[in-house]
Amino acid sequence: MLRATEFEQDCYAEAITICFDQKRFASAWNWIQRNKARILSDMLRVGVVIPEYLRVKIEGTEEMAQLLCEETSLVRRLDNTSGEYSLGLRYELGMLRNRMRQFPLLAELLASRDGNSETLEDLDWLFKNDPMSEKIRVVDWMYVNNKIYIVIVGNERNPEMEEVQNEVDLNDWVHEYIFDEDKSGG
Repeated sequence: MLRATEFEQDCYAEAITICFDQKRFASAWNWIQRNKARILSDMLRVGVVIPEYLRVKIEGTEEMAQLLCEETSLVRRLDNTSGEYSLGLRYELGMLRNRMRQFPLLAELLASRDGNSETLEDLDWLFKNDPMSEKIRVVDWMYVNNKIYIVIVGNERNPEMEEVQNEVDLNDWVHEYIFDEDKSGG
């Protein structure tokens, strides 16, 4: 599983800044998503925290709930086992997680823990076959070195990126860049 260190966080921040300076906004989007996925992975890695919407759906199906319970038990056993004894448990955990990936909800949970990030292509579901898709905007942001970088993605998946100084009122920014008909294409 992924774990973000301070050095890695600095690398993400530097990559995002470089992408912004070089106007490589699609790459910046990917770096922001990787960073957020890494942070989420760190938060979920223990397996104790499961997003509520997933937990409810998983517990609603006996087979998925049983697999999750088995995983929790194996992880606890692994935490209390060392050396060569852990090798068999790690293999068993890997096999169990392969079975878990057969269920979309468990696969989503495992992907979150693994730090998988969203790509621009992953947004297809949002824009596909929707007559209003030309008006849809996905907005993401990241705070880096006292600046806020905001990325806006529309149905053409060609991101735009803005740097907003920390002292700027974000409400003004949203009205100018999101709701302004001329800039949003709407």
